Amino acid sequence: MKFKYILVLILLISVSFIFGQEKNHRDFDLRRDQLENLRIWKMTEFLELTPEQSEKFFPKLRMHDNSIKELKNSQKDKIKTVHQQIREDKNYSFESGEIKKIVHDISSVEIQIIKKNEEFILSLNDILTSGQIIKYMIFEQRFRGHLINEMKSRRTMQDKAMRKKPY
Repeated sequence: MKFKYILVLILLISVSFIFGQEKNHRDFDLRRDQLENLRIWKMTEFLELTPEQSEKFFPKLRMHDNSIKELKNSQKDKIKTVHQQIREDKNYSFESGEIKKIVHDISSVEIQIIKKNEEFILSLNDILTSGQIIKYMIFEQRFRGHLINEMKSRRTMQDKAMRKKPY
């Protein structure tokens, strides 16, 4: 029973972080576009894509990214619904069946994302060499990791700057 409440609490905390990050949409959209351009540029270099490969690979990648984005948005919508229920009635108590359904719905989206990623990577045989496919998988992990580390270091620098400012 405690596990179920802890799970719901974890879901709610993650939702609060998602909603807390939704300010300055224009700046965010601009940064997202810049990051996507950087990703494409770095990926082209890292994979050593020819112009012919680029013409075939990037449209396919965009379609894949859009389908993953749709899945993540559906997952986000499911979490928003749960969050709204709790916000409307702070004393709302989830029954075990409801918790199982929420966990199943959110988990099933994660499974779909993993399957789509696997299908996408396996479909690249007609465009990329086997070495480039492996490089693609490495690139995605390294690029995300680099972005996370960059965000952490910027946040640390901002925190230090805020502490130094006289009030």
